[in-house]
This record gives sequence, structure tokens and C-alpha cells, in this order.
Amino acid sequence: MAKREEDSSYRKILVFTHIPKTGGSSLDRSLRKLAKGRFLRPMVGPGRFDHKTISPLLEGRDEPDIITGHFRFDQAEAILQPLLTRPLTYVGTIRDPLDRVRSRYSFLILKYGSSDNLNERLGVRVEDGIDAYMERWLDITDGFDAKTNMMCRFLCGEPSARKAMENIESRYLAVVTVKSVSQLIRLFYAAANAGPGPDLHLKLSNSERFSIRPDLERSFRVANREDQDLFEWVRDNEARLLAKAADIVPSLWNREKQAAV
Repeated sequence: MAKREEDSSYRKILVFTHIPKTGGSSLDRSLRKLAKGRFLRPMVGPGRFDHKTISPLLEGRDEPDIITGHFRFDQAEAILQPLLTRPLTYVGTIRDPLDRVRSRYSFLILKYGSSDNLNERLGVRVEDGIDAYMERWLDITDGFDAKTNMMCRFLCGEPSARKAMENIESRYLAVVTVKSVSQLIRLFYAAANAGPGPDLHLKLSNSERFSIRPDLERSFRVANREDQDLFEWVRDNEARLLAKAADIVPSLWNREKQAAV
């Protein structure tokens, strides 16, 4: 178990359940600066996020104030919380499900385009294009490698939009779409009395760059109906969710200890 950091001004530990390709890297970097060293980012995915892997990362160190990574809410509750003394509270980001897949494909092409293992990274031959990638994506529907309704899985542990919405309302300080990540960061920095926060310029991938066969796009929307419902709900309620966060986020800090730091 990590050592309790008695001098910390954080009442709770902030956990960012980072869904890939949702603008989360910008939020991750901003939270890292806000944590001032009291930060943990386990470099493992959901399939390896277990007690055996995570416990040594916390052993003998001061308890982190902020934890981020590609793991799910239910994993944080089951594995992180028993190893920590303070309660956990959560933050997350999401985006249109189809745009998220396009962004992932674009990321792999740009990062590994000149490497020998691009096909391995994609799971298909690069010459077969994004349609083959989408077909493979739709084939993996169960287990830790499940691709469908991944956003719901990250936010509540199940492919259920309803349960994800309930979790957002009850356990998350905020969940926003990728277009509001900068606004969320400014909110955290203002509440922490840490200035305006970094000036971000998120580069969202151009959805028109990769054209997907209409039948595959329809199949994808059907297979990811829960994620689509979740995205539309957050998008339509984003102003309310941000206003709620603005009221709640300041309570994350103990003002007396914060002033003494």
C-alpha cells in the first residue's frame, strides 16, 4: 500500500480513466503538471491492469494525488481503491465513436507507417485499408480486447450506456466530449489556484481523410449503439455537466492545506 501523503491538499485522489483517442493525452499532460510530482500513470492496458502489476507501483511511495491511464472504472475500484487511503473520484473524455476509430487508424498509420510491424499493429494488411481494419474491429466483441462500446466499458465496466450515464452522474467529477477538453482543463486549474492552465490546440483528425464503406459504417453504428447513445447524451448535456463540475471540482482540495503548500 502507498504511504499516506499527509501534506497533500487533495481530499480525494483524482483518477482519469483514459479512453484512447478521445483527446485524453492533452488532459493527461495537464493533470501531470497539476499534480506536482504526486502523479501515477501505470503503463499497462486493461488486460494487464491487475493487483500483481499495480501493487508494486504504489509500494513504499507517497500516495499519488492524480492517477491516469488506459484502465476501466471497475478496475480502479477493485484494484486501486484497496491500495489507497483516500477515496477515488473520476474524470473522463469521450468522442463520436466512428471518429474515434478513424483517429485510431490515422494514429497507427502516422506513427508506424514506415515500420515493419505496421500490419501487426493494424491487425490487417495496410494495403487493404480502413475497411479491413473496421471489419476486424467489429469481430472483436468480448473480453479485454473488446472494441465495441469501449467508452461505456471504460466508464462503468459494462457495454451499457444507461449504467455509464448513472456512473457519470454519481462517481465522475466530469465527463466531456473531446471538443471541451480545454474548457475542462481550465476549470481544474482555476479550482486549484494554478493559473489559467496550458494553452491547448487539440488536433482532431480529419474524418474525411479515410472513407469507410457505407455498409460497414452502418454495421459499426449498430454494433456500437451503446457508445453512440452515451456520446449523444454527454454532448446534449455537456453544458450542464460542466456547470456541475465547476461547482464540485473545488471541493477536491483542502483549502487550508492548499494555502500552506
